[in-house]
Amino acid sequence: MTAQLTADELRDRIEKMAQYYIERFDSRVDMVQWYAYTLLTNVATREEAEQPIRKFASFLSGFYQKIPFEDLPMEDFYPLFEVRNLVPEYEKAVSNFLDDPSEPNRKRLATISLSMVETGIPFGKTFDNYVSRYRSLPGKEHYNVIVSDPDGKKWYWPDLELVEQ
Repeated sequence: MTAQLTADELRDRIEKMAQYYIERFDSRVDMVQWYAYTLLTNVATREEAEQPIRKFASFLSGFYQKIPFEDLPMEDFYPLFEVRNLVPEYEKAVSNFLDDPSEPNRKRLATISLSMVETGIPFGKTFDNYVSRYRSLPGKEHYNVIVSDPDGKKWYWPDLELVEQ
């Protein structure tokens, strides 16, 4: 994490990171795992489980395709580069599971999902640290930045209040 950022540079970095921060990413990955499990255990029908699984996989693929990686500094954004590399494996695991909803395919999907979440943790921690540093500056105690969730809802970060839309 860069220690020499000015207040304006820090705010700019936070706002840049906020564009690529997915609020509730880990809970959405958990939701996919839950739907996969419910499909295997016949708690949910194929239709009930498949739609949210495909929706998140489609969101994830589209989200990472839109990130201008060539314009991002590796220093703070490197976890996004690594998660991007896992997205094709995730898509394949989703496809394999939905083609053959079996326990081995569910476990593979769970493994890739966990890898993506754990790989992204440093990005979230850096983002949180920058926001905390910025909020510690005089007059910036109530600073919030807007982040989005996979459903397109906007949230004030770090207070997690829904932005009126």
